[in-house]
Amino acid sequence: MSAEYYGAAAVGLAIIATFVWRFLGVLIYQNVDADSLIMRLINMLAYSLVGAVMMQLMVAPTGLLATSALSHRLAGLLVGLALLAIARNLPIALLGAIGTFGMLSLLF
Repeated sequence: MSAEYYGAAAVGLAIIATFVWRFLGVLIYQNVDADSLIMRLINMLAYSLVGAVMMQLMVAPTGLLATSALSHRLAGLLVGLALLAIARNLPIALLGAIGTFGMLSLLF
């Protein structure tokens, strides 16, 4: 069997696994209170996974981002978080973070 077959099989299994969980979520949605302990746990886990992926991208990136300095990436992150805390506006925070990272990468 070729590598393409294994790759297609892996993608197919990932699609099936994702669909199964989404389908189960639709089925039990009516029976779960949005403010219940289980929903808060699921929400916490989802946010922590997103945070873990973000930190992975910041600390050990791949591709073109790996050629940039860690200090530039962290400065962009800190500026973005500070702007988000101050302005409470995601587009402004994103522009500030991207702008900081871009300017530091161009200048240094």
